Parts: sequence; C-alpha cells; structure tokens
Amino acid sequence: MPAALAAVWASLVGAITEGNFLAHVWVFSIKMSLRLALFMIKVGALLIIIGVIGNGVQSVLEGLNVSLPSFLQDGLARILPADFYFCLSAIITAKLLVFAFNVSSRLISMFMADF
Repeated sequence: MPAALAAVWASLVGAITEGNFLAHVWVFSIKMSLRLALFMIKVGALLIIIGVIGNGVQSVLEGLNVSLPSFLQDGLARILPADFYFCLSAIITAKLLVFAFNVSSRLISMFMADF
C-alpha cells in the first residue's frame, strides 16, 4: 500500500510540474470507475452463485425424504432433529462457498496482476 501511495504521489507531482494535472485526474477517475464497475460485477456474480448453491443444496436435501420408503422416513424423523436439513445445507453451503471464495480470490489476484 505505501508503494501504491508513493506512485500516486509521484505521478501527481509529475503532472503538476508538467501542467496537465486535469488530464491525469481524468485518466485516474476513468481507471477507478472501471475497476469499481468490474468489482461490483464480480461481487454480484458471487452473490448469485451463493444463492444458487444454497437453494440447490437445500432442495436436494429436502427431496431426500421423497425417495425414502415410509418406514425409513419415520425412523429418520425419530432420530434426526427437526432442523437437520437446514443445518446440513448450511454446512455444505459453507464448504462450497469456501471453494467459490478461493476461486474468486484467485481470479481477483490474476486481474489485479494486470494493473
């Protein structure tokens, strides 16, 4: 971070001495707005992925009761707590989100390496 601030400060001093300060501010604002827009797109995509994964896992776990015979379903209902499927879907969703976060952080680091 200090290196980035030093680079910004050096470019500002250079722009002021050359007399084209407004051009540098304009280019800087364009770059920042593009980075912000790309970041917002990535955050939106990550939130959509989180919702899709959560709903998919929950629907798969809720559909598990339909495929079981009735005596197994009754036995599981006596053993498992009432919110078991919500707990299990939260655990699986958290594990999938850790994976998605690792992938997205790698993509962001690859993107930031270009600048």
